Amino acid sequence: MLERFDVLRLQADDGSERKRIAAQIEDPWLREGIARYGLAEYVGGGYLAVQRFENARAEPHPHGHPLGVAMVRAGADWRRIGLDIIPTTSLAALAPMYLPERFRYDSQEDAATANAWATELVDATMSLLEPADDLGGTRAFDYIVDYISSGTGSAAADVPEHTWREAVASASAEHRLNLAYNAYFSGQLDYAEELWRQAADDPDRPAEGWRAVVNRGVLHEEQGRPEQAQADFRAVISAAQPDVAPAAAYNLGRLLLRQGLPEQAEAAYRQVISSAHPDMAPAATVDLGTLLLQRAQPEQAEAAYRQAISTAHPDEAPKAAYDLGVLLHEEGRLEQAEAAYRQAICSAHPEVAPRAAVDLVVLLQQQGRHEQAEAVYRGANGSAHPDRMSP
Repeated sequence: MLERFDVLRLQADDGSERKRIAAQIEDPWLREGIARYGLAEYVGGGYLAVQRFENARAEPHPHGHPLGVAMVRAGADWRRIGLDIIPTTSLAALAPMYLPERFRYDSQEDAATANAWATELVDATMSLLEPADDLGGTRAFDYIVDYISSGTGSAAADVPEHTWREAVASASAEHRLNLAYNAYFSGQLDYAEELWRQAADDPDRPAEGWRAVVNRGVLHEEQGRPEQAQADFRAVISAAQPDVAPAAAYNLGRLLLRQGLPEQAEAAYRQVISSAHPDMAPAATVDLGTLLLQRAQPEQAEAAYRQAISTAHPDEAPKAAYDLGVLLHEEGRLEQAEAAYRQAICSAHPEVAPRAAVDLVVLLQQQGRHEQAEAVYRGANGSAHPDRMSP
């Protein structure tokens, strides 16, 4: 039996093998962990890291490490909100706030002992908090961050408000926009607005500042402050920043349309289209087509949809093809409508293609082409879109 085995010698790890394996992993957390540590080290070491973390949470003093665990949780949450290295001062300020209530006023562990436990190497491979002295702080181990943020860990919870507050207060200009986006999508809207205000007032980073003003305008509109939103959008348009002015004009057009000002909205959309921005111009062209159709201008709407299709934009061209199909279908131009629907279906767009398939089935059935309708129906069911087809 033993003679049937061949001897395989592992080459010294130069990083290329880790990168090769990581490139095949879809999950971003796992991919980053493997690239940084290696497959066996990350997965095996990750298991040991979780054991170490949970054991220290459960064990009473002197074997437990309440302050050390609190430091790990603070470092993990720092990464969960989009920052990587937590500064020493921020870690010292936040860790006590993560202590359980019974340790709030006496952790029974000094900071030096807690830090030594949190940064001690596990299996000679990794530590729960990795020292990053050259960057002025520490970094939470990828696996433990994933463990906490996935909801599996007993410590899993939303990032507390005091961590957001500390992050916003200490965020560098380099990380400000990323943190603002994360705050916005986490429902921390006041912090998002504050970060966008800081970015807008930074004279050293004008491009980021104007992008922040656009985002702040979107937030103002969502919060029921349309006048402030308009002011932000118009300020960016006036600045004529080529990267962000089209986005501002597009958002202004949508805002004006919701305010019942279609003529002004049309002007804003046409301004976006004239910019030839690769993303904003196709989106504005589709919206302009819909606006023109609502204003009983079907010929101009058709032209707008066809223009959007010609851009071959992966999202907007399929939308335009579907909208064009609906327009032609309602006008009784069934052959052209069928072609537009099929173009939308061929795009395989996850939202538009199933919708176009439904309308194409209706069109084919109206023409008595039941076998073809059934073929389209079966194909649409194969897309597994939850809202479009049913047996």
